[in-house]
Amino acid sequence: MELTKDLTTIVSNISLAIAAIVGVISLWQWRGELVGKAKFEVARKITLLTLQFRDDYKNATFGPTYPEEWAERKLGDNEKPDESQILNERFARRRRFQSLQETFRKFIATGWEAEIVLGGEDANLVKPFEVLFTDLDDALYFVFEYVYDLSKPSKDLSGDEISRMHASQDIIYGNDSAVFSKLDSAVDNVKRQLKKYIQ
Repeated sequence: MELTKDLTTIVSNISLAIAAIVGVISLWQWRGELVGKAKFEVARKITLLTLQFRDDYKNATFGPTYPEEWAERKLGDNEKPDESQILNERFARRRRFQSLQETFRKFIATGWEAEIVLGGEDANLVKPFEVLFTDLDDALYFVFEYVYDLSKPSKDLSGDEISRMHASQDIIYGNDSAVFSKLDSAVDNVKRQLKKYIQ
């Protein structure tokens, strides 16, 4: 009788221990699945935003602008034709830039997610896009503020400012092949590095 009780107690304890071990293993598996799913979602978001950024960037820097792009701009009082031309161009370029700006905001938010979920090198994949965005934003500001000033009397640019203006115009009008090379390289890097989470 005692032996039966002891055996029952031992079997019961072993069953409890096995159930506890199975529970812990299941909990770790469940946690692993959640982490894997989170990594997949963030990697997918970054990859899609990367492709969207590339398209928006290329659109923002695409060749000429057209009259319909500045049709909504209100003309200033006594606006001269030279001023109108510059202000129309600035309006059109800024309008194109808005799509890129919206994508970039989403990109930054997802980059913060990536820092938490992916960490390390994978979180740094957003950095080249930040540089490309900032360079284009700076170029737009520099060219259109300075060019607008140039249309007014008594405004001269220094040699450095003229060089900077030409470099900025190359970025704005998509004439700098090195910029597109950096963009394509950054996109390829994201696709290559995040593929491990999406497969």
